[in-house]
Amino acid sequence: MKSTDKSKIFLNTLLMTASVIVEKIIFFAVNIIIARYLDINHYGEYTTALAFASFFSLFTDMGINETLIREINYEEEKWHTLFNVVLLKVILSVVIFFVFIGFTFTANYSYDILKLILIFGFVRFGDEYLRLYYTYYEGGEGYKLSALFRIFFALFFLGAVILVVIINGGNREIALFRLGVVLFFLFIMTYAISRGKLLRIDIQYIKSYCRKVLPFATTFIYSNIINQGNLIALPLLHGAVYAGIFQNAYIFITTLMFIPGSFGRVFIPYLYKHKNDEKIFRFQFAFDILSKSFVFISFYITVILFLYSDFLIIWIFGEKYRASVPLLKVLALSLPFLFNAGAVMLTALDKQRLYSVILRYMAMLNVALNIGLGYFYLDKGIAAAMVITFFLIFILSHILIIFNSQLSVCSAAVYYLKGSAIFLLCWLVYHHIPFEYKIVSMAVISLIYFVLSLLLLLTKDDIRIGKEILGRKNTQDSMTS
Repeated sequence: MKSTDKSKIFLNTLLMTASVIVEKIIFFAVNIIIARYLDINHYGEYTTALAFASFFSLFTDMGINETLIREINYEEEKWHTLFNVVLLKVILSVVIFFVFIGFTFTANYSYDILKLILIFGFVRFGDEYLRLYYTYYEGGEGYKLSALFRIFFALFFLGAVILVVIINGGNREIALFRLGVVLFFLFIMTYAISRGKLLRIDIQYIKSYCRKVLPFATTFIYSNIINQGNLIALPLLHGAVYAGIFQNAYIFITTLMFIPGSFGRVFIPYLYKHKNDEKIFRFQFAFDILSKSFVFISFYITVILFLYSDFLIIWIFGEKYRASVPLLKVLALSLPFLFNAGAVMLTALDKQRLYSVILRYMAMLNVALNIGLGYFYLDKGIAAAMVITFFLIFILSHILIIFNSQLSVCSAAVYYLKGSAIFLLCWLVYHHIPFEYKIVSMAVISLIYFVLSLLLLLTKDDIRIGKEILGRKNTQDSMTS
């Protein structure tokens, strides 16, 4: 991989990650404001309604977004591609919205929750069109425009929530104000993208696109069941209050899911362009870099969330959500497996069909675990089901890499063993050295983590690659040495 390629990937990843971090921080702040503003019952209703609407709205993607990235890198007429994809999504949205309405009125929810679900249905279905536009920009390497729209949308929603608090509104006002923000940005982005473009319906292309979507669609459906099914199962089993308690722990996980996604949105388009390159080292290099990066980031977050769950929950959301503390401890253990470089590489290698088979069985297992563990162990059982599911997906996706590609997983395995050792050492220090203040303790543990990571994870190759990314080229390509 050339130095210019490394620099481009690094800068694009940095831009994407930084912009999404800002977006996620804003949305996290929004959630904190809502959780503190509403009482625990109304917050549970808000969480239940949003989760129910989100679960169905996500099916309007069906892998369309990921396929769009693939198509944009192959098709010269990007607008032609997007316009026909939007038509496909409109047809799909209408069908799924009627299914959503049917399930809404057959679910055993209260009248207030049903009203919220319907409003959030329009909100989340609109959100999915915004996500399609973001993907259109990112697939064509328009990362700056995508970042700007994402951040401004989050800021507008934050302003809307603050306004609701000022006027002493409730759940319904929060939902309606968010709907207004979604409709405004849909209008702005549609105008910005379509202005001056020729609209041409291509039925044959839509049919062809549907065939290409299929492997991504199955993967997306199963992922949606795994990631969103917990917040559907829990309130149905034990009521809306438990959904709010679980959400305040699970939000740390869902907020951080963007990190592997950001890496994937940069690496996958690059690797698609080099899929016919006989030099497998491009893929091996990407796999090793992703694995090491994911270990460094995910284990650090796990250390902080696991050791300081009580401090984080109570400080951020308040004493009334103390029941979320043990849930965060359990869910934190899933993060090293959620940061799954194997899944990214299977997509880049066009092994999506194989990966979807794994997710199919894991989705069925996850539903069974949610019902079984959730019934007997309440929200703690739902959290344990998530950890088990992500662990098995991680293991099986790397097994697929071994048997269906020329890539080696040895380096990745070593990285994860080292990450586990660093986690254990930090845990021992935390429990054997008393700290009077949590902030001081967190700073010390963080320092220890970074020092151990430098000693166990950083190599001379990493230093050399870092220099090349920053523009200090060596005389020979880094991959040949």
